Amino acid sequence: MRAARNDAFRDHWGSQPRSEKEWRAFVSSAVFRADLSVVAVDEASDRVVGFVLAEVNEDDWDGQGFSSVHVPLVGVVRGHRGRGIAKALLAAHLIAAGADGLEYSTLEVDAANPTGAFALYERMGFRAATTETGYTIVV
Repeated sequence: MRAARNDAFRDHWGSQPRSEKEWRAFVSSAVFRADLSVVAVDEASDRVVGFVLAEVNEDDWDGQGFSSVHVPLVGVVRGHRGRGIAKALLAAHLIAAGADGLEYSTLEVDAANPTGAFALYERMGFRAATTETGYTIVV
């Protein structure tokens, strides 16, 4: 999954490859939820080609006023994009989250994401709750 994550995010602004140590820390964290995460594997190569990874932090719920699962990573490797993999994975994730009794699924997206993720999330029913703008300057 780490290799798929690094491939899927290599063209995203500000994204850096995750090391094995960083990846182990991510998937072994107390909030990571494998049961609400979904992975697509290419049967021919036995490689991960897409993923929706989930975290649940119940400590956030009182302040939010609702229960939720957060999706920090959605990705499809370059060679498998445009086939509906992300849509299918998100649908499976949302079904699992609802079956677990969670009220919301949240995620963050760069509106200028080169893969069209912003439009996909809106088509899947996600709605913008907050916006953030980042600035850079060459010095």
